[in-house]
Amino acid sequence: MTNELVAGVMVAWTFVLVLLGLYFVLASRFGLREPEHRVFGLLCLALALASAGGALMHLHSGESTAVRGLQLSHAGAIVGATLNLHFVVLFARASAPRRLLATLYVVAAVYELLTVSGLWGSPTVRPPPAAMSSWIPLPIAQAPVEVSPITWPLYALGLVQLLGATGLLGRAALAGQRHVLPAFAGGVVVSAAALIDVVSLLRIAEAPFLLPHGFALYAFAVTGSLLVRYTETRGALAQTTERLRAKTEELRHSYAELRAVQDELVRKRQLAAVGELAAAIAHEVRNPLAVIMNAVSTLRRPGLASDDRGMLLGIVDEEAARLNRLVTDLLRFARPVTVTASVISLPELVSRAGTLVKGDYGVAFETDEREPLELVRADANLLRLMLDALIENACQAMPEGGVVRVRSSRAERDGARRLRIEVIDDGHGMDAAVLQRARDPFFTTRPSGTGLGLPIVDRMMEAHGGSLSLVSDPGAGTRAILEFPWPNVQASEEPAPSETRLRSAS
Repeated sequence: MTNELVAGVMVAWTFVLVLLGLYFVLASRFGLREPEHRVFGLLCLALALASAGGALMHLHSGESTAVRGLQLSHAGAIVGATLNLHFVVLFARASAPRRLLATLYVVAAVYELLTVSGLWGSPTVRPPPAAMSSWIPLPIAQAPVEVSPITWPLYALGLVQLLGATGLLGRAALAGQRHVLPAFAGGVVVSAAALIDVVSLLRIAEAPFLLPHGFALYAFAVTGSLLVRYTETRGALAQTTERLRAKTEELRHSYAELRAVQDELVRKRQLAAVGELAAAIAHEVRNPLAVIMNAVSTLRRPGLASDDRGMLLGIVDEEAARLNRLVTDLLRFARPVTVTASVISLPELVSRAGTLVKGDYGVAFETDEREPLELVRADANLLRLMLDALIENACQAMPEGGVVRVRSSRAERDGARRLRIEVIDDGHGMDAAVLQRARDPFFTTRPSGTGLGLPIVDRMMEAHGGSLSLVSDPGAGTRAILEFPWPNVQASEEPAPSETRLRSAS
């Protein structure tokens, strides 16, 4: 074996390691995106640098070539030792403090600077050793280096990193990670090569440098471990896929059964809701009918005075009007709500609602002085019905009379601007129990109420994409708050004439 042959082998190692490193770096970037693949790719490139330096060391084309070879070999080995430890920590799923790895990279960077500057030592070329005085009796001339004292800690640190990485691989293999066995065997080989090279540097025995060859074997061993892990992962993935397929089929059957049970539950809920609604309607209809039947029965009596007859006919008219109002409210509650939005003058709408108020009541319109909001975009007929219902409730909450205030302002909820319209009274208010049920259909605290006013308003607000909320305390009055999406009314827009906007409420 000659120096030229060894140099050729190392050049071959260099090309193989470069290709291997580029493959894993690109795989980590565009393929599996595993961090250990990227670190291992960089490790292969560092080992390729060390092999290239070893090839120059064996060519002996001059002392300057040997110096460059030694510098390249040391530069690759310095960063390679740290990259190897980092890779093993990731590959073996071991735990290592980040500060430790960062410190090792800083130390490697410092020694790289020392290597480039030439402070690590001065090389000299020795003749081939005698065959019988060498551990490996081969006529190979090499360029050992006379190192300075600051270089020995570098060798010691690199050796410790190699042994530590091999130990981590061995512990992982003992823990049941069979795929690390090839890498562990490669770690043993490269650690042994490092020990032999240190002995050669200390001139305890003469031997050619084996670390570049050990690096190459180690790279192939780690590649084998990665392939074994990939094969195991692919098999486990296939098993997991099969289990998931079986679970998916089970879930499909369970979903079908759940859907059938849910459909049955919905049907029963619908029947229960229909039954509850029918009971409520029957209760609301029965009272007026009983009053009408009693009045008609009395009207049939002979000799009934004209005053009594007029009173009974008035009762029949009143109860018939109550039934008509109940039917009208039921239709409004049951029909789908369709919104036809237009620009509306809110003061005009409030004024029209105020004209229908009877008794000692007044309706006042207020707006934010900083930003007057008098034009809104909504369905004119629905908004009129909502204001009528809320103003009527407010008036009935103040039996001795008062002023109902309708206030418009800007609001913000969940980062979005809203238009707020509040109907405020100074009446007796509601306690927590009544407030909680106020929007339930057919719930009312008034003898003549249908209990559908607030539920109808709630449905109309949902159709507008808004919401209805109530704020009330006993003795402190009630605020009914309508919140609409921001109207986005342009300054140039004018409300349409009221007769074209307001439709019949029947």
